[in-house]
Amino acid sequence: MRVITELCFSRRSNNPTRWVLASREGVLPSSGSMTVGCEYPALVQELLGKMSLPCTFTAVPIEGTEEQAIADGLCSHVLVVTETGGSLKRAGLAIVEGCGDLFVSVPVLIAKPALTPRKECALRVLSVGLQAALAANERVMIKANIRRDALVHVRLQASEAPTVSGPIAAGLVAIEVCVPASAIAETLFLLQEAGATAIAVQDLKGFLK
Repeated sequence: MRVITELCFSRRSNNPTRWVLASREGVLPSSGSMTVGCEYPALVQELLGKMSLPCTFTAVPIEGTEEQAIADGLCSHVLVVTETGGSLKRAGLAIVEGCGDLFVSVPVLIAKPALTPRKECALRVLSVGLQAALAANERVMIKANIRRDALVHVRLQASEAPTVSGPIAAGLVAIEVCVPASAIAETLFLLQEAGATAIAVQDLKGFLK
């Protein structure tokens, strides 16, 4: 098999995913045993079996939300995949120290080594479409009217320099600029301070660098 492209797990970032061990207290028992809930019990044995733990463990197959399994009394710990750990914190769980990166990976699109030209083309089309859709979640398009002489003094967190159209009036041009979603407020502020008008924010359906 060959890797066609790497994708991302979350809509919010391109960070890799992590399999982590979590519990209410975020600690391991100092002795005795613990029950570890996971959708994939064999993965519990694979990841924890390589570690020197102060206790024994039993894998418990669970379905649905791993975070809820502890609250339901199905297990004392959970082996769960996460990106930032935010969902664990909201569920009142903490990652066990030293068990925050048991397995790190990114989703990938894979294919057989040799495909027919038609299938290879279809696969590349799919790959580009997925990349464009995922990247679009991180960016927005901002449009505005601004004086050309004021535009040269505006420094934006843009993927490329603004696209300038016009003039639409004496000294006035229309611009379009693609910026990170995290920079929306800053961009609006900078444009407004520079005297821009008719400022609009538009979601993207796709984006490719």
